[in-house]
Order: sequence, then structure tokens, then C-alpha cells
Amino acid sequence: MSTLTTGLEQWEYGALDIHNPSTSTLRRYFELIPQLETVPGDILELGVARGRSLLTTGLLLKELSSSKSVVGMDTFTGFPAYSVNDDFSNFDILLSYGEISKEHHNRVRKNELHVLNRGGSTHAGLSSFLCEVVRFLVVGEIDAAGEHDRERV
Repeated sequence: MSTLTTGLEQWEYGALDIHNPSTSTLRRYFELIPQLETVPGDILELGVARGRSLLTTGLLLKELSSSKSVVGMDTFTGFPAYSVNDDFSNFDILLSYGEISKEHHNRVRKNELHVLNRGGSTHAGLSSFLCEVVRFLVVGEIDAAGEHDRERV
């Protein structure tokens, strides 16, 4: 691909502590940005750390006169530690209570196999968002007073 430009001079990348999209280890990612012009929607960066690639992406979009936005999200504290509620086996419980469909359960089990086949742990296979959903569903419904029905746990 041709040289990607953000409108900055070489020395400015170092001064701003951002990526030069033409020489960065993320070059392949930055090369995708112009190709996304025909794809509907904006760009979401999950895990922005110091925001270097986020800023570089924004500069590329500006240089392209793109109507797209780039949005960065990060916990800035890492993900929560493993909890017993994060285990894939909780989906068996959800299925037995009729909280999820058999199709949903099969997709979760397929994902579990994918995680295991890649050498991962099923304890770390769920995103923090999904962990919160599972934790809520397994613990039970919240009643009007804000109390949990813990009998199902």
C-alpha cells in the first residue's frame, strides 16, 4: 500500500508520542482505515491504553475527509478477576432454568471449545460484559426492593 499520511511531519509523531502509520507495528491496521470508507458505521477501539492508535486513527480519518468517527473504550484498570460466576458451566444452569434457548447454549459451548482449542482457559473465556450478564442471570432477578433472589444459586 502507498504511504499513509496523517498530515504530520516525521518529527511530530515522536513529539506527540503517537504512531507513524507507515512504519508502526500496527501498519496493517492503519492500512485498513481507508478501506473502511465504504463500510457503514464508525470505528470502535477496545482497549486504548494511552490512546496512541486512537489518535492516529482519528488523524487518518481527518486526512481522508471521512465522516466516520473513532470511539475508544477502556477500563483502564484491566478486567475483573475470575469468579465462579464466570465459568461456562453456568450456561448449563441458565438452560435448565429456561433462561436461554438450546441454540444459544450450543453457541456458547461451541465458543468454549474454540477457547480450549486455542489453548485458553474457560475461566478467562468470557468478556467482562458477559460475566456481568451471567452473574446477574445466575444470581436471579432483582426484586422491587433491589434484593436478589439467591435461591437459584
